[in-house]
Amino acid sequence: MKKIIVFGFAIIISSFAFGQSSIEDQVADTACICLSAIDSSKISSNSNGFKMACLQQAMIKNKEAVLKNFETEKRREEDEAKLGLKGSLMIKVQNVLVKRCSAYNLFEKKIQERRVP
Repeated sequence: MKKIIVFGFAIIISSFAFGQSSIEDQVADTACICLSAIDSSKISSNSNGFKMACLQQAMIKNKEAVLKNFETEKRREEDEAKLGLKGSLMIKVQNVLVKRCSAYNLFEKKIQERRVP
């Protein structure tokens, strides 16, 4: 029991030490939860549709944080110059998902399998 309390305390301390996670991490975490909740037997039928729906849902759920993060003129101009605000954020979120979300990687694998004849 003491180990669990010490571990939990260490996590809380580390979160304060490293500050808030980035907006990309926050949206990626939300998307990963959504993707993980989808029944794996349904993935093959519409993997890209499910993936995009979860990414959009994650953006909507974190809309306030996204807008606050991009309210600085410099960040907004940098991102709009690339692919537009949501486009560049979506790419960054997907890069985080590739590294940290096994459900996302499963979706990507299924999408690639459908493309190969």
